[in-house]
Parts: sequence; C-alpha cells; structure tokens
Amino acid sequence: LQIESELLFFRKHFGVAGVFVSVLSSSLADGAMALKHLLKRRETQRISGLWNHSVMVWGLLIRTRCGSGPTR
Repeated sequence: LQIESELLFFRKHFGVAGVFVSVLSSSLADGAMALKHLLKRRETQRISGLWNHSVMVWGLLIRTRCGSGPTR
C-alpha cells in the first residue's frame, strides 16, 4: 500500500516524470544496496528482498497505470 500511495502522490504532484524519477531512483537504490551486500558477502536473503522490492515497484507502476489510479 505504501508503494502504491507513493506512486499516486508523485503522479498527482509531479506528473508522469515524477513517477518515473521515483521508480528509477528506488530501483537504483535497491541495486546499490544489493551490490553493497554482495561486496560484503552478506546473506543472499537481503539481496532477494531488495530484488522483490524492485519487482513490486515496477509491477505497481504498471498496475496503477503510471500512478493514475489505485489498484482497488
């Protein structure tokens, strides 16, 4: 629900460009954190959690039609 609300907020206040900047920055942050965990040889469960978060964000981007409406 939080990710969906963020997409709707960014679409309302910053337009489609704001939504894409939000999604891209979230994906970049997840990638950077995954790389950090890989370099420090930490458990892979954290890396898979970051991957799942990115997949969820991109999926909600599609399901909310780029933040133009809620999924429910």
